[in-house]
Amino acid sequence: MSDISSIKNNSIISSINTNTGGGGNSYSQDNYQQEKEKRPSKLRIGEIVRATISERIDDEMAFVRIPTGTFKAIVGKNLQNNDSLLFKVSETNPYLILKIHEVPTGNKSGTFETEEILRMLDLPQNDFNNQLVDVFKEYKNNILRDDIININKVYKQFSELNKYSNLKQFLNLVVELNLSKLPLSINLISKLLPLYVEENLVSDCLNYIEKNVNELPNDLRIKINNILEDIRKNRYSKNNIFVLAISDNNDSQTFFEILNELDDRSDVSKSFKAKSNILRDLIGSLSLWNIISFSGKTPLQYFIPYYYEDYYFIIRIVKRNYTNSKLEPLSFYFSVPTENLGEVSSKMLAFQKQLKIYMSNENNKFIESLDTFKEKLITSLEKRNFNLESLKISVEAINKELNQINSVENNSRFTVVV
Repeated sequence: MSDISSIKNNSIISSINTNTGGGGNSYSQDNYQQEKEKRPSKLRIGEIVRATISERIDDEMAFVRIPTGTFKAIVGKNLQNNDSLLFKVSETNPYLILKIHEVPTGNKSGTFETEEILRMLDLPQNDFNNQLVDVFKEYKNNILRDDIININKVYKQFSELNKYSNLKQFLNLVVELNLSKLPLSINLISKLLPLYVEENLVSDCLNYIEKNVNELPNDLRIKINNILEDIRKNRYSKNNIFVLAISDNNDSQTFFEILNELDDRSDVSKSFKAKSNILRDLIGSLSLWNIISFSGKTPLQYFIPYYYEDYYFIIRIVKRNYTNSKLEPLSFYFSVPTENLGEVSSKMLAFQKQLKIYMSNENNKFIESLDTFKEKLITSLEKRNFNLESLKISVEAINKELNQINSVENNSRFTVVV
């Protein structure tokens, strides 16, 4: 598929001169030639221009409205009336040729469906593109066509070099790299990919280690139990478990050093090593990520373990920088297994005096459970001195909620979005 978009190569874009009374199909070739000769081009090659499909004529032709006027253009079948997007000027002479550059993820009415975005981008609808656009929609108001194409190419190269790759994990990483304007190099992706392991898998590794710690040799078992005890008793040291550090002596090894030792030992089972290596690789990747974050390009990330009802959980905290143009919320993520509803993934956003929670679950009964316990939730929050101005439980997309953050000031809100 060509990267040249909906307004095709060598297409003649003819101005509609409203002063002459001509327009639509009645616009003659003579009028066009006169207009072409006297009309200077106000567009420059490489310029980004917003255009709206004002009226389709047939499968190829449409009237396109841009800031310098309305023009008759050859456009692809994918674009429909009222589609509004950004184009890049490819040529201005002898014909004006435009390429699809960027499309919005929504408007005042709400977020666009993924299928609609891919249609306007003139890109195929497949599992990869669908998931990629879904991730982009969480963070961006506009999606560049070239970004989708480039990430497709990078994933193909990456998957050829790696026998196993989790698509969701890969997409979460490359979208964050894209937002941070970092290069999508295979080497950098390989080093940072362990960071974007799902929180529930990290929790699963910790719980596996505790259940099977007795199979370890005595010296390793004591070291691991000391780490797990810090988590269970909520000691401050637990907050540094996922920090890459080197200890001064073997008697007080860091968690990272213990995990390295586990991998080197021949008296540790392969299954135990497999779980511990996920944690070890995560710590190394997290350290590299946070070194990059010192440049201000990427958000700082932290992993904090906690223990609740005989289960180890993980909270991922993402601390984005404050910019002059926009205040970014502090966000954190965690997953909680439930007895009847399966795993519940949560994303929380803290912004000024607002707290928003985005929860996802595959069981339809989840929303019913939230409604059932709504009053208990309100009572519990009030006992903890939360001054609730409103509490809303809905199935709206998180994008719409995020777009409202900057429009609300000094409000104390607690919102649950499922």
